[in-house]
Amino acid sequence: MTNPNATDATSSTSAYRRTLLILKATATILWAHPRLLWFPVLAALGTVCVVVCGLFLVALVGASLGDPMLSGLFSGDVTLADVHMRGQGIIGLAALYAIECIHIGTAVALTFAAMEALGERAWSVEQALLWAHERRGPILEYGVATWVVGLLTGSRKGRRRGPIKRLLRFSWRAVTYLVIPVITRESRGAVAAIQRSTTLLEDTWKEGAIGHLTLRWLWVPLVLLATAPLGFCALIGVESPTVWVSVAASSFVCLAGGSVVLTTIETVFRAALYIFATEGVVPQPYNVDGLDCLWVCGAAKPDVVSASQIPD
Repeated sequence: MTNPNATDATSSTSAYRRTLLILKATATILWAHPRLLWFPVLAALGTVCVVVCGLFLVALVGASLGDPMLSGLFSGDVTLADVHMRGQGIIGLAALYAIECIHIGTAVALTFAAMEALGERAWSVEQALLWAHERRGPILEYGVATWVVGLLTGSRKGRRRGPIKRLLRFSWRAVTYLVIPVITRESRGAVAAIQRSTTLLEDTWKEGAIGHLTLRWLWVPLVLLATAPLGFCALIGVESPTVWVSVAASSFVCLAGGSVVLTTIETVFRAALYIFATEGVVPQPYNVDGLDCLWVCGAAKPDVVSASQIPD
């Protein structure tokens, strides 16, 4: 008779080993192509620029109209309530859309670079950004879709998302899991790309779910590692502002650096999953013993861009 505890232990060990193998395979790509880490950094810098420009425009409009609440931004007399209220305005909504487009554009560039790296072809950051620029139409269209879904499923006035919003958000993330690789390699608009991603999901739901959950769980130790020093300072009752600022700064750097790495890892994995789903080929770094259970589905022929169309 099979021992249930032994079965659970085996399953746990297998999941743990699978996580390590996925990380090892992706680390191989990152080690050989560290420039991949530049794209999340560019996305973060673009986000900061949009936020700064948005706040400046809000303050400028407020000063022009003589609004003391908005013009107070110049003097620094701003409360969280004021910032939240401004976020509901036209400038705030436009800024959110711009941020969505920046993240989608850099994700497309990163995916292009990851696919080139997985195919052992030469690439550059400039080439990847140029490729994303060539895809600006679908990127802007998909930005509208993600912006609208974000508004519909986001929490408002401090309220938590209800079960319907959570289900809608989960469903959206599922059907769009491979949208970025589709936009990157196929000649499709945003709507067609979402439909294509849904079709690919039907063929690779197991691989996508395993990989997504495996990589998402890595955020837990990252957050714990980043916030542990703050918790320790609170536990021992540190009162020095200098110590708190130093610890907070180190925690932020740890969280930001880890976020860049994990975002890159997940994007590279999605690129590998797309290659497997469309070509039936497991990229070399992931084609190792122990990940056989991950790649089980057949391939679907895509309408992909040929290599000759990739800009030099």
